[in-house]
Amino acid sequence: GAVSMGLEVLASRCLCLVLGASLQVFATVLMAFILGIGLGSALIASPRFQMVPRGVASAALLLLTAGMIGILVYNIEQLAEFYRLTQSGLSRTAMGYRYHQALALLIALVVLGLPAAALGSVLPLWIRLSGGAELMGKHVGRLLTWNTLGAVCGVLLTGFVLMPRLGLRDAFNLQALLLALAAFFCAWLSRHRFAAAISFVMVLGLVWLFCKGGDGWRYTLSSGVFRLPDTAVASDFLKERRKYAKLLFYEDAADATVTVEQETSVGGFTNLTLRIDGKPDASSPGDLSTQILLGQLPLMMKPDAKDVFVLGMGSGISAGTTLGYPIERLTVADNCEPVLRAVKFFEPWNHGVLTNSRTRLFREDARTVLKLNPAKYDVIISEPSNPWM
Repeated sequence: GAVSMGLEVLASRCLCLVLGASLQVFATVLMAFILGIGLGSALIASPRFQMVPRGVASAALLLLTAGMIGILVYNIEQLAEFYRLTQSGLSRTAMGYRYHQALALLIALVVLGLPAAALGSVLPLWIRLSGGAELMGKHVGRLLTWNTLGAVCGVLLTGFVLMPRLGLRDAFNLQALLLALAAFFCAWLSRHRFAAAISFVMVLGLVWLFCKGGDGWRYTLSSGVFRLPDTAVASDFLKERRKYAKLLFYEDAADATVTVEQETSVGGFTNLTLRIDGKPDASSPGDLSTQILLGQLPLMMKPDAKDVFVLGMGSGISAGTTLGYPIERLTVADNCEPVLRAVKFFEPWNHGVLTNSRTRLFREDARTVLKLNPAKYDVIISEPSNPWM
């Protein structure tokens, strides 16, 4: 249960970075997860599997799941290229949108549905072999209780500890490693030496993946595959993109994947871009005029303002430009920790907003700060969010 729900959290984040962070994509991913568990449970309940030994079957299912996760970790670039090339052939019509949703469901079923089906088979397998009728209720209740507690712990541990500390790639890899180790012990306790040997080889392969590094993974997930131009149909586009896009900062947090990328065009033009979940949210000099005007226009209308509040830090350029006015205090609220660490890359344009003595920073949600803080502000600045993100 813990690994199953942890896998769902990681796969949802991973697929949203490839397919786009829309409500439809999230619903598709969730549907693939639930469908996979249901089909796996139905398959293991079939009469043809009733005589399968529990230990060997559990080891095989865990090993199969670990292998599929390992393949995903190793081939994320190929998956992203497959999606990009396939969706580039879809027209921007209502029917093209339906085909795109079908494509997203297919990818979600392969990436998440199949591992969920394998993991979803383990619990019904153990319930089916829980003993006679007099012991069934006690054993099933115990299994379901531990499975539920494991699911809750898996979500919390994966979302708030493993993913922020290890990143998406290594969190995936760690879960696969745990499954392979569990498969090894199941096979060893069942005295099935061949399955134990395969599990041991799988463990070694996953340890090698840990040591291999994840540059390809970071570049792929930070590129915003779902937003790349349809005309870029070259099969090695993502690899070629690394030649002019240098990743300066990458961090997977509980709420977002934040990157800073330095792009150099053919003419030598350099652009620094802050990306949230693959979507550019700030840049210099590309969006410099918009970011400066966002802070300038309100203060041009109220130049005598003393207290200014800014919702969200971003690159810090909008907040920093207000410091050119004789304000007494600038309050900025942003609850995404990696964004606050990425601001340092934009210091040449944000006037060192984080280190300015007039700046007060709240590492919390801006709406919460405004609701709970009794302070009043002369100007409140907020850039409209992207509804589709």
